[in-house]
Amino acid sequence: MFEAEEDGREGLLPEGVVDIHAAKSDDSAASRAGAGGEYMRGFVAYLWRADIAGHHVPNGERRKVPQATVTADMRHCLVDWLVDISQEFKLQQSTVFAAVNLLDRALDVIPVRRERLQLLGCACVLIATKLEEVYAPSVDDMVDISANTYEHREFVEYEMVVAQALDFRLAGPTMFHFLLHFLKAGEANAKQEALAWFLAELALMDYALVGTRPSLLAAAVMHLARQTSLPASAPACGGPDAVWTPSLRYYTRYAPSDLEATARLLWAAHARAWGTQYVAVPNKYKRPEKFHTSEYVMVLPEESLRFSDS
Repeated sequence: MFEAEEDGREGLLPEGVVDIHAAKSDDSAASRAGAGGEYMRGFVAYLWRADIAGHHVPNGERRKVPQATVTADMRHCLVDWLVDISQEFKLQQSTVFAAVNLLDRALDVIPVRRERLQLLGCACVLIATKLEEVYAPSVDDMVDISANTYEHREFVEYEMVVAQALDFRLAGPTMFHFLLHFLKAGEANAKQEALAWFLAELALMDYALVGTRPSLLAAAVMHLARQTSLPASAPACGGPDAVWTPSLRYYTRYAPSDLEATARLLWAAHARAWGTQYVAVPNKYKRPEKFHTSEYVMVLPEESLRFSDS
């Protein structure tokens, strides 16, 4: 991993690295956002400290409490449904990532019967909306959308079960926060952003990626999105037109070779996006406002993937 310490002060960045926190001289939205550059530097430093500590990273297959009745396919089905209801409730994208993070961490420590798995997912959504939303759906909304499978009191009780099981460590960095940062470092256009978010939400579905550090997963998403969207003639690493630019290497702290294993799992998730019965994410990203990304962006041939550091 590329162990650089971020320092956005002018004159201290390596050659070819853009200061993504610097204020601009015009009155654009980017300029106004840049006024909070010092705040953003502090926030990003917090993200990295939390990412390295790993307190909010689920264990996945290394979980302390093996789930005797909950399979990877059942989790896939649940997360697919959570993406669906997030659109029904018009939730922020950050809420979906927070809810899935809570779900996977809860599955690490709470033994769950299969008939209670949907209740656990709903409880995690309710907690995530309290953290991320201005107007959160009510418990009654959740009762309705789950077809009255559970009672009002069960949702309230399960929220407390999750909170206590996680020792009230509920808010923390997810892939969402890092990918926002990396998209800015990569100066992504709207179509590249749509592809990156499509890959990121596919990653939420994939049990093989549970337990991956959010910074690594976001960097791998960024690398695969750029490989997929840039011309095949683009150099692998180095200049401003490369797949992995100096700015991306600096701000992600990863070299391409660090990303290969994770990016190949992401590539496999992209390749089978339409090949399962769970298509909430592909359906979401086939809309015009998402540039029909899930329909028109071709999956790269696996042999064309490149992870050279030079």
